[in-house]
Amino acid sequence: MKTKTFILLLFLTVLSLGASAQGRMMPNLDKVTIFSKGAQVYRHKQVALQAGEQTLSFTGVSPYIDINSIQVKAGGNVTILGVSQRFIRPDSAMLSGQLRAAEAALKKARNRLAEVKAKRTVMKSQLEMVKTNSSTAARTVATPLEAIKQLNQYYYDETMAINKRLIDFDEEEQQANHNVEKQQEVIDSLAGLNTKRLTVIDVKVDAPRVSNANFTFVYYVNGASWYPTYELRSASTAAPLQLTYKANITQQTNEDWRNVPVTLSSANPNRSNVSPELKTYWLDYGLAAPTYDFGIDNNRISGTITDEEDNPVIGATIQVKGTTIGTVSDIDGHYTLTLPNGNRNVEASYIGMVTQVKQATGNRLDFRMENSKLALEEVVVTGFASKNTKSNVKFTAPVIKADREVKAESIADENSMDVSSTAAKFGYEFEIGHPLTILSDNKPVNCQIGKYQLPTTYAYKGVPKIDKSAFLVADVTGWNELNLIQGEATVFFDNSYVGKTILNPDQQSDTLHLAMGRDNGIHIERKLIKNNTSRRLLGSSRVQTMDWEISLRNARAEQVVISIYDQLPVSRNSSITVTPQELSGGQLDKLNGQVVWKLTLAPGEVKKLSLGYQVKYDKYRRLTIE
Repeated sequence: MKTKTFILLLFLTVLSLGASAQGRMMPNLDKVTIFSKGAQVYRHKQVALQAGEQTLSFTGVSPYIDINSIQVKAGGNVTILGVSQRFIRPDSAMLSGQLRAAEAALKKARNRLAEVKAKRTVMKSQLEMVKTNSSTAARTVATPLEAIKQLNQYYYDETMAINKRLIDFDEEEQQANHNVEKQQEVIDSLAGLNTKRLTVIDVKVDAPRVSNANFTFVYYVNGASWYPTYELRSASTAAPLQLTYKANITQQTNEDWRNVPVTLSSANPNRSNVSPELKTYWLDYGLAAPTYDFGIDNNRISGTITDEEDNPVIGATIQVKGTTIGTVSDIDGHYTLTLPNGNRNVEASYIGMVTQVKQATGNRLDFRMENSKLALEEVVVTGFASKNTKSNVKFTAPVIKADREVKAESIADENSMDVSSTAAKFGYEFEIGHPLTILSDNKPVNCQIGKYQLPTTYAYKGVPKIDKSAFLVADVTGWNELNLIQGEATVFFDNSYVGKTILNPDQQSDTLHLAMGRDNGIHIERKLIKNNTSRRLLGSSRVQTMDWEISLRNARAEQVVISIYDQLPVSRNSSITVTPQELSGGQLDKLNGQVVWKLTLAPGEVKKLSLGYQVKYDKYRRLTIE
């Protein structure tokens, strides 16, 4: 961990040195809002301004910024004239110097490792020599007792001293190996910087006088996400259900978010906000009805801009033809664009390349650009504001404001964080009560949103025709105010791991039905009673009688409530009739043939149910009956 920290500090040093040399500054990180896909980042920087027009350059931000989302504000009477984004590489001369220094440090570390190994070898040789001399002296017949004592003491002292030195050398060798590995990682990291592009945000301002101004930045960045998981625990069917709400966060934005306030949002800013429109439903013979891609953002497209060699084109302009609606491609050549209703013609252009126009027929539209006779030295994507505008430039950004705050009763937990849960216009927001560190390594960071005890009633469900198991279902109330989101849940019942289920709160009912898994304490059997099953002829018809027996046994120590589901066949042919014979009090739904028994079983109780029916059909036709 120390090595990674050292490498990061070295990388930041490289950036800061480059920033100082070229007037670039790194804005400070204030907070982050993480969406189901993407994140909104908030930064600020205090800047000393000269009087008049000037351009400020800010770096250290992600290369995956959505240029259309950038908001920049300046305090005081400073007027922002324009905002632009460009990509640069770290100063090669500076990196070469850092690389030479790291290589020298690596050589020094390797020399130290070799020196320690040599000393260790010498010490081992000395130990063998002491052992040999002691053995030779012990074989001398005429050696006086006093001399033997002195020899033994000498052997003890020398052996102990050498072994202590060997232990020291072991530690020194381990440290030397660590230093070699650390220096090698530094070299690898510096070598990798040569291939990385850095993002620079240029802000052109007009200051009426020399002053200090605070600049704030808000932007949306791809490469971050979070999703919920749950833990459902119940000690027995007499205990309430304990629900633990967790968040799993990952990001690879090329920004390290260290010790920063985090808000989680269930909103998805990538979804189109343009309402769909109906197509004219022309009716004629052989003409199909209009179709719609349900669940797909028909007005939002994305794609990649590449050159003739399939390399990403950075900063290409993608625009809805004939409009001012457009965007630019990012560092990977990727773009997203929202289309207006009725216009799906998209134009891609880049200086030095032939402009292309395509029609978007789906949600994906890629462009492979061809070179023209023009050459491109550098491209800077810029948006300008009028000099008479206020001291800020705003682009569209996925800002989510709260409508109401919902309070939920929770269980005190020493491992939990204080989380403020809010229902927002386009989803839920969870403000984590403690700062988090989320590195750009795509490794999950887990945090607990809350832990709750919910009033619960338990019931069992069995469908023995398909599965002989009894499934425990928890009917939970009072969950509406917890702002739950669909996600995977790990289930524990009776102090045992049961398995996984899906928690789906996207329903209109006030009761949430949770599958708690199979219960081996309830035994269910379903078998055909052959003695009661018959087939006979009646005129031009054949009559077949079927009789099934369902047996249940409660091996648990407490009373259980269970619903058993089975069925009768349903005829869709007038020549086939189905007549119920014996249902043991079960409720029959004649539309779908489903039969339901709602039973209460005492501990150790055994109960049997009968399901009998008669089918009458044409004796000259073959009919499969079970």
